[in-house]
Amino acid sequence: MADSDGAARNSGRRVRLVGDLGYAMAAVHFFGFLEIILPGLEERINKKRPELEDVSAPFIKKFICIIPKSCRCPCKLNEKDGSIRTFPKAIEYSHHVADKRRDYATDIHKFNGKQGLAPFYFSGGFCASLKTLHDLTVDQSIQLSEEDCIAHRDDFTNSLRNIIRLRDLGDRVEIVEYNDDVGKPPLSVQIIEAINKTSTTTEENIPAPRRCGDLGQGMAWNYYYGYLRIMLPTLAERIKESLSSNYPVPWLNKFICIIAKKKPFPESFTKEDTNINPVHPLEYVYPESLRPYSTSMQIVCRDTASQPTHFMCLAELCTPIRTLHEMAKSKLLTEEELWAQINLLEDTLKEIIQTENLNIILQTYNGSIKLSTILNRIWDEEQQNQPDPEPENLQM
Repeated sequence: MADSDGAARNSGRRVRLVGDLGYAMAAVHFFGFLEIILPGLEERINKKRPELEDVSAPFIKKFICIIPKSCRCPCKLNEKDGSIRTFPKAIEYSHHVADKRRDYATDIHKFNGKQGLAPFYFSGGFCASLKTLHDLTVDQSIQLSEEDCIAHRDDFTNSLRNIIRLRDLGDRVEIVEYNDDVGKPPLSVQIIEAINKTSTTTEENIPAPRRCGDLGQGMAWNYYYGYLRIMLPTLAERIKESLSSNYPVPWLNKFICIIAKKKPFPESFTKEDTNINPVHPLEYVYPESLRPYSTSMQIVCRDTASQPTHFMCLAELCTPIRTLHEMAKSKLLTEEELWAQINLLEDTLKEIIQTENLNIILQTYNGSIKLSTILNRIWDEEQQNQPDPEPENLQM
């Protein structure tokens, strides 16, 4: 079992951020968001259109991905352009993957008509992944300079364009490189300019270069900054509230991240092992972005006659690995590169966990041993170290 004691004490040293972070964020943004919400989006928009206040105003068909020059991504577009108003009812869509239900809310916005432009509606928003880059520039433990931030941002933009072109989705997605410097045209004007430029420019159909590099490192950092760092601090409190009211079952006081090294990528814990059953996930809305997050909770049957007969744990499949598998299906990675990047992701996560002193267990799973057997072994080992865990002691 990898890192069975959670994490070593933080040495206080500064961490050098390395890896193909921009490319990793682009891959996660596409395969973990765009590829999920784009199918059926036009139909969902058409169902919402009768509810709009001005049904005569045109609706831009493309989904707008806004990439701010500063990488600052506020919750609402009107913080950047007061002439844009967000429709109060978003387009809601739920998607299940790896035992988790992810709720997506695609906002509809209206430009009210200024700067000589007629009103119009559009769907889309900021590429929230870029907020990670901005956070990294202000994190004292990360050595990410402004120049490095710009390089990663540009790499993100170019990589996302290449993936969209590879999947032949250029007619459904518009990337807007938004210059949010003081004195520049408002966001609404830059959106129209980007769309007009695309419609009058013929792109050469040049195959996107296939890359690999340090993709696994970038994905590990994106997973930490875009998920673990957000949901871990409040996890203990949410666990305590949920268990006290719903589940009188003993629980394991560590977050278990499963590094799946098998193909295909597991669909869920239950489909891998019927001795594991998911319960209602812990929900959390991150106040800085208003984005909902959920953390999977599992009830595991004991594989011995000892008491208790069941226990509960926080265990999830490491979802960036799913993105790597999707990239391999799209011929962005070879089979050899796929496994090399999964190993690199795992090694980088171990380093992050040790440096940041996170109470997380990384556990490799290749299918040769049942998942419930692995989780039972972790339970037994942790009970020897912590015989009477309490939610207050979950120091995330």
